[in-house]
Amino acid sequence: MNFFKPTIYGVSGLIFSLMLIFSGCEDKNPDPEYPGAQEPAGNSGYTPRILLNGDPLTFTHSPYYMGSNLMADASALLMALDYTIDWDSTSKVLTASSKTQNQAGAKNIKFTEGAEVAEINGAKIVLPVKAEVKNGKLMTPARFTADKAGVAILEWDKDSESLQGYYYEKCDYGIYFYGHQPDNTDATGAEKFISGQTNRFFDPAKPTIIYTHGWQLDGVKNKGREDFRLEGEGIDMQTHNYWIEQGWNVGIFQWVQLADDGGVPPPREAEAKIYDVNNSLSSFRWKNTKGELQPAVYTKSLMKLYAEEYEKLFGTGYTGGRIHLMGNSLGGNLTMALLMELHQQNITPYPQRVTLIDPYWSLNPTSSQVAFPYGFASAYDLSEEAAILAFGQHNTAIEYYRTSIAGYIGTNDSLIAHTAFTHYGTDYSWNAVTKHTVPVRQYLWSYQFAPPAEISRPNAFTSYTPTGNFAASAATGDARIRELTGNEYYWNHIDGRSTLSPEDDTFEIREGLR
Repeated sequence: MNFFKPTIYGVSGLIFSLMLIFSGCEDKNPDPEYPGAQEPAGNSGYTPRILLNGDPLTFTHSPYYMGSNLMADASALLMALDYTIDWDSTSKVLTASSKTQNQAGAKNIKFTEGAEVAEINGAKIVLPVKAEVKNGKLMTPARFTADKAGVAILEWDKDSESLQGYYYEKCDYGIYFYGHQPDNTDATGAEKFISGQTNRFFDPAKPTIIYTHGWQLDGVKNKGREDFRLEGEGIDMQTHNYWIEQGWNVGIFQWVQLADDGGVPPPREAEAKIYDVNNSLSSFRWKNTKGELQPAVYTKSLMKLYAEEYEKLFGTGYTGGRIHLMGNSLGGNLTMALLMELHQQNITPYPQRVTLIDPYWSLNPTSSQVAFPYGFASAYDLSEEAAILAFGQHNTAIEYYRTSIAGYIGTNDSLIAHTAFTHYGTDYSWNAVTKHTVPVRQYLWSYQFAPPAEISRPNAFTSYTPTGNFAASAATGDARIRELTGNEYYWNHIDGRSTLSPEDDTFEIREGLR
């Protein structure tokens, strides 16, 4: 996250500013065009692997290194990417033709054993290493093959020795779990939870936190996927590391291809999908690799799909106890909708803690555009009732942070009355995106420090004094969050507004918000 200070002029500038404010999407600077980054062997002790949309591929002949290149069964990899394969065992030539499902990759790909080049749509391109046959399988450089076959994002995680590919010719969503990231010289390990499969980054005996991102304007075309990295003020850190070090599973509910919808704010097209798969604003369309809208492939709303993944994850075999949910922007909106769905469908265990970072609700969509579930007339009403039920019947602690003009415009005042509310300062930047999204990383980082001091003063002419209580942070206990729920008190950020570090934060206790 690079901080900058945009200058805004005129109507077009205002629209651009609003687009920045509401979009939580970041350009993650994908790997350069092949040949570029390579896959040097690590010391993880793992067998190297290839993942597509978070799912490890299974090969009859396992991937292996040839120098700094990961070699893989070309036939199996290309079939996973919607190609038909013809293998001539006599001439040792593999010819692959893309199916109609794959509009991003080359139409024709040809590899020949021992050849220094591959033929891509008839053009000869030099390979980083020659293809070779092992145990009857033609093995080719995996990154080269996946890149030419249309995989949108290719990342190498040396810590788990994994080539991670995101293939956007299929609509992908789900709960991705992340590994510990000791430095930022490679990608962070990420693997999607798939029921019945072992996941390297998820242990059902550990507590779990899941974050949900918001609107992702042009996120598919720009190859952006949110993670937990925080940059600025000489800081470059992965804020989820400390949680993992303290024994947590850390995940993100990724819905990029569905969240990348609309143009000018408010992001009603993406928001409508949370509640109604047949809404009149966007139905349940999604974007492919080229950023083109595609017709719906699912028949359930996003809140129901998320609830299904939640139930698969926690419904059976989970012994980790604590569950903590987070949401930013539209992700806060979705998180509250999830709470309602969990309650209505009696899905347990219920989360003990919910954190909303600058959540956003549109004045629209209206009930004429969206059929809100369970008889609710609006997203506001549904979210408020979700908070009442979560707190009253499930004892869930809910905290709400407002950090930017986006959060102010999209404030849900009726919901705030049933949460522990904090005005959070972001004086370290003028960048609208930074103010809206960076507090997510600050919140996660705050788990590393003691809970922040709560201060007060009788009036403007007296000094602040400590109350002896704590204000809100990731390290603050649930009981303290619940104490400020449903009353007229809230926290206002005083010290630490101009720095990224949560260590110097203090918050004034105030009365009279709403």
